[in-house]
Amino acid sequence: VELNILMKHEDVYYRDHLFFADQKIINRKWQDYPLEAVDVLKINTPQAAREQSGIAEEGPTGGLVGAGSLGSTLINLWGRSGWGKWTIVDKDYIKPHNLSRHVAHRYQVGEPKAKVVAELHSLAVDDALIITSLIADATDLIKDSSSPILRTASIVIDASTTLEYPRAASNDNSLARHISVFITPDGNGSVLLVEDAERKIRLRTLEAQYYRSLLENDLGNIHLTNTIGTFWSGAGCRDISCTVAEQIQNLALLPQAFIKIWQREPETGATYAYNFPVHLESFFSLDDIILFIDNGVLDLLFHMRKQCLPNETGGVLLGYYDFNIKVVVIVTALPAQPDSKSTPISFERGKLGLAEKIQEAADRTMGMVGYIGEWHSHPPGHSTSMSGEDIVQLTHLARGMAEDGLPAISLIVGDDDFQVFKGERSS
Repeated sequence: VELNILMKHEDVYYRDHLFFADQKIINRKWQDYPLEAVDVLKINTPQAAREQSGIAEEGPTGGLVGAGSLGSTLINLWGRSGWGKWTIVDKDYIKPHNLSRHVAHRYQVGEPKAKVVAELHSLAVDDALIITSLIADATDLIKDSSSPILRTASIVIDASTTLEYPRAASNDNSLARHISVFITPDGNGSVLLVEDAERKIRLRTLEAQYYRSLLENDLGNIHLTNTIGTFWSGAGCRDISCTVAEQIQNLALLPQAFIKIWQREPETGATYAYNFPVHLESFFSLDDIILFIDNGVLDLLFHMRKQCLPNETGGVLLGYYDFNIKVVVIVTALPAQPDSKSTPISFERGKLGLAEKIQEAADRTMGMVGYIGEWHSHPPGHSTSMSGEDIVQLTHLARGMAEDGLPAISLIVGDDDFQVFKGERSS
């Protein structure tokens, strides 16, 4: 007004066009006003957020299954850095104990987790990068062929911390590439299971190979065994979540499958990274159940057979059943016990120390891996078909396993092939 640029009339300001016509300032009163430094700031665009975060790629149009403690942290990190466009799927609600790790606030207790995470993201970035929420059970969405998100996304991140969803997703060929991520119960370990771009290696077999890695390496002594009770919500380190978030950004760009583990030492703060080999799997239909076995197990079986030639050898099979999806998965095979009896034409498995070995496998995998059957080799030049003695053994196994309501698995290894058989007591 003092510059005669604006006129005030009835408390409304109008531009004075006459001033711009003759470019004259009538008075100098405006010079009495002190000057202040002013800067015009703009809300981040996704591109600006990526540049500030050192991220080159826009990221995927993806789905996130699970908006719990880990899922909410991942979205918080990715959303603020402008990476990806996400749909969050979760049916659960914020509970008071969630606040020890979740990004939610006290006033949001009782609200759907997916909605809360999307709203908090919107408050942080002012809708520069919109994240949508879907309050639903992701496992139900697999069964609903009309639901697009799990099929049209370029990648789906499973942060559900359940086994039901990733195992069900592994059985559906129409779904997008999946990555499963979780934090161990004590909060000091994290795991990434990454399917290959063509989904030839699914989460199902990556889970089994992850268990085998724990059984075969010293890491298994502490990774899942140092739990702090059954109530896990408050046991977590957000630093390790940041590592996982960054690694997903890197690995999602690569076509191959991965098994990666990070283990943190609370005393020193040091974090150690582990990469484990990934193998293709095979499957066999055994009546009403499908058996899965990966090439890592087969390589182990052929190796143990070769080491014992010309004698036969054998041992027990460790794995797990999942009757929700009607599968049995072989995780690994144990060698012959020291009290076994082995000749070129026969094998009798011993028992010395076997119970302890099976219990150790259960302890290292939080009870997921257990006894499912037996394996043995046949002499050179012989087929892998069942002999009369093999049939008797499988019948005996089936009777024993029936007490737990389970079928028995028998695997026979030959020169360059193998066969798998199932025994089940008829009701």
